[in-house]
Amino acid sequence: MDTQAKKLDFKTIFFYSCGDFGSCLMYYLISMYFMFYCTNILGISLAAAGSIVFICRIWDAINDIAVGALVDRTKHKAGKAKPWIKWFIIPCVFSYVFIFACPEALSQFGKILWVGVGYFLFALFYTTVNLPYGSLIPLITKDSTGRVKLSQWRMVGAFSGVVILSMTALPMIDFFEGVLNSKAMGYTAVSVIYAIIAFVLFSLLYKNVHELDEGKYTKTEITFFAKKEAKERSFFQELSCLVKNKAWVIIFFITLAGYISNAIAQTTIPYYFIYVFKAPEAESAIYSTLSMAAGLVILPFADKVIAKFGYKKTLMTSFLGVAISSLVGYFFPYDRNIILVTYIIRNFFIGLPNVALRAMLANTLEWTDLHFNIRLDGLGFAADSFSTKAGPAIGSLLMTGVMLITGLNTSVSVGGYQTGLAIEGLKWTFSLLPAVIAGLQALLAFFYPLTEDKYAEVVEGLRLRDEAAKAAKAE
Repeated sequence: MDTQAKKLDFKTIFFYSCGDFGSCLMYYLISMYFMFYCTNILGISLAAAGSIVFICRIWDAINDIAVGALVDRTKHKAGKAKPWIKWFIIPCVFSYVFIFACPEALSQFGKILWVGVGYFLFALFYTTVNLPYGSLIPLITKDSTGRVKLSQWRMVGAFSGVVILSMTALPMIDFFEGVLNSKAMGYTAVSVIYAIIAFVLFSLLYKNVHELDEGKYTKTEITFFAKKEAKERSFFQELSCLVKNKAWVIIFFITLAGYISNAIAQTTIPYYFIYVFKAPEAESAIYSTLSMAAGLVILPFADKVIAKFGYKKTLMTSFLGVAISSLVGYFFPYDRNIILVTYIIRNFFIGLPNVALRAMLANTLEWTDLHFNIRLDGLGFAADSFSTKAGPAIGSLLMTGVMLITGLNTSVSVGGYQTGLAIEGLKWTFSLLPAVIAGLQALLAFFYPLTEDKYAEVVEGLRLRDEAAKAAKAE
């Protein structure tokens, strides 16, 4: 490609991957254990905890759109997206710790208010860090292969972060419970450790990863309120350009469905162990760790797999693998070995789409650029960030709804009695619903229109347009 097809060095790839490692240490402690922390540690009702998750994640998803639009209008000496990481990483880590620092002496209402406010603030500040981080992919390089490489190693960082969290979170919580004589304080101590690590990693990313336009501007300038630019293109006009992009819309819904499915299964795990396997929730860490490690195994080879089979075949095969393995687990719910194997297989197949989808999302933005003459890196990648928030919100709502309808009693301790319907509900959320969703994802992937050949045509069209513009300027 042109000079914008920047050659990626190992340092850029490595430090870019550190961002998702740090993000996952924060996001997945909340995603996997917030509900359990609220209901079984703080004693908050299941309905109240589920409502907090749903409301805050919907709020989180909505502010993605605003932050995405702001990123597109940001001009700074450090680039377009990087400044946001510098500005908001400290509020992000502080709000994260605040959630898990709820005093046990508070009343029921006080606890709900504390974790609700904490979650609300974290949702805002996490967006202002993680969305710009994700939108860096098309800003670092215009080369499609390079984007796959960045997406690939971003997911290596993400899966590594989740593996480390799965291995260490519950054992460390138990350790600090013994030291501090409080399981709630155990959660606080662990969140502080993860917050420090996340801050250091994002600081290293900011210093070592560079945008193509970095240094173009000598001062900070956010032009969101610039009247001239507002007249040229409004937010709704920009959003309309994306909605008219069929490839972008399909990637958006596939990604959203994936996060719904993951949230349903991951939030169910502690309850599944306590009430189906009749084992302490700490043992679920073994399953989570091994399954995420399986996803990590395939990631170093993801670029080669995608190059050989293409985006569509990779997605369809992977989603069918997720669907089949999930269904097998549904029919053998009490066999811990089968559940472990199927959960490992499921996460193995999830690894490839996580790489492909982000590279495909970046490619869809070139189509928008060609047909509407507008770059929407921030708003375009808001689809991915929106999905990471709206998906878990919808997934948690579905999981909570199933548990309430089937009558799961969260006050019962390990090995306590649950009705057959309550156990069936856990089987639905852990296995059946993820299988159905994966099948729908495979169907959506079948209709994805921006194949490798079509994308090459888009790239060529952009090249010809740029050459024509340069020739007109020279005359």
